[in-house]
Amino acid sequence: MGEQIRANFRNPEFSELSAPEYKLSILMGVDSLCFELFGNSGRSLRWKDLSSADPLASLMHEPMLLESPFQGLSLALCQTNAVLVPARLFDPDRVARYWESLSRLPDKYTVGADHLTAPNAWLVYPVREDIRQALPQAGIFHLASAWLQAIADTPNAAASGGVYAHVFGNLLLLAGWNSGELQFFNIFTFQSANDFLYYVLLAFQQAKLSAESAGLFLSGKISKQAEIYLVLQRYCNHIAFFAPDEAGPYPYGLPKEH
Repeated sequence: MGEQIRANFRNPEFSELSAPEYKLSILMGVDSLCFELFGNSGRSLRWKDLSSADPLASLMHEPMLLESPFQGLSLALCQTNAVLVPARLFDPDRVARYWESLSRLPDKYTVGADHLTAPNAWLVYPVREDIRQALPQAGIFHLASAWLQAIADTPNAAASGGVYAHVFGNLLLLAGWNSGELQFFNIFTFQSANDFLYYVLLAFQQAKLSAESAGLFLSGKISKQAEIYLVLQRYCNHIAFFAPDEAGPYPYGLPKEH
């Protein structure tokens, strides 16, 4: 499968016999898979992060995840681009057409849609049919939906404005907020720190914000030691890390990183 484990954690309190009491969260990218099991208290009990040429095949080789009757199962996708449709224009019976007006829907794909309360809109994106078939009981959504909603729900985050950037593999989620309104959203693929910088500055421009005075808020797999961060510092005067409380505590036994 071309699989490589990047992190593998098991809390001493974890027990497969208690699976019906656990909640399972899965994050699937183009070439990555991460899953985490939580107890009723919200504490992390089992966590695994791996790179894989076929994330769904890797998931199928975790029999407990597919066979256990969990209390809840959520799957976040970050494999495709997505488009925002204002709620006033959204018709659930025509959801596929919103995507097909921008790009051809690939074979063996359906279309998913997530509602965002702020902005009042729907995020529309393609979903592989085999993922739905493998996890029919899962609540499926796009990573960008959870991220945008977390920004909107964090006190003063959207209202104060700024550009938000989330890193997932070589994917960059970008959103620009100005005066409490979402002015820019897009998902890019980047190959270098200069690519990353170009897209971030584009977000500032499209949101009518100054990189010198407005904030840049980073999240995902990025640290202050990363080349990307060092390049951003030359152009952005106010860089901070975005980590809402709703993200939950860092997994037990693992060191915190910025």
